[in-house]
Amino acid sequence: MTKFSPPSFKAKNGFTHAQNIVLNCFLNIKLCWDFIFSRKTKKSFVHGFTLIELVVTLGIITVVLSIVIINFSKSGEGIILTDVAYQTAISIRQAQVYGLSVKQSGTTPGFEFDAGYGAHFDIDDPTSFILFADKNKNSVYDAGSGDCPGTIPGNECIEKIVLQTGYTVESFGKIKNDAIFSLFFPSSVIEKLDITFKRPNPDAVIVSDSTALAPDEIGAVIRLQSVGGKEKDVTVFSTGQISVEDVAVTAP
Repeated sequence: MTKFSPPSFKAKNGFTHAQNIVLNCFLNIKLCWDFIFSRKTKKSFVHGFTLIELVVTLGIITVVLSIVIINFSKSGEGIILTDVAYQTAISIRQAQVYGLSVKQSGTTPGFEFDAGYGAHFDIDDPTSFILFADKNKNSVYDAGSGDCPGTIPGNECIEKIVLQTGYTVESFGKIKNDAIFSLFFPSSVIEKLDITFKRPNPDAVIVSDSTALAPDEIGAVIRLQSVGGKEKDVTVFSTGQISVEDVAVTAP
């Protein structure tokens, strides 16, 4: 068997001792194998990692990576929830723009320009909400028949907006007309919330379960929840102001 003999440090080819070992390994794998596992070479590896040291090192790396991944996941979840909340607020704002502009609500040329527009939320369908044209001017969404968006007369749906997977409408609240605009959640759970706009006023008409706001109420809140339980509020005031807020009050 040919003996593996790497060139010395001062080899004519200009490579160092270590570089020549690597070079010879590429040129002759068998000789490299014999060199690595020769008795002489084994002695040079006395100061390498032991199995215990390797296991401990891998354990530390695993723990650190786990912490980093978990924190990144939580941070990403909050960012997506904020994005979902702003998309919801923008959709309500879109309904406001439709309501203030001259947008035709039907398909008959020259007709149906006087409808209000709004957003409809249903706690029984927490993964989506509907933009609608209030054709019968009752300030609530009437599904009628057919698919959404609807083309059948009486179907008020314009667009069904689906929230990102894992993110839902968790509950609805109201805002008191007091010094601090207190947010509260009625003892009887609100199941449906309709927010409509009709020109020429930018004000929002807010109806919960077919009942308008009480005189001491000035707004409504749509509370959104992430898959991990984080929450964000979309607030709509009767004046037409729409905003996204951090949760300050926990729903019962």
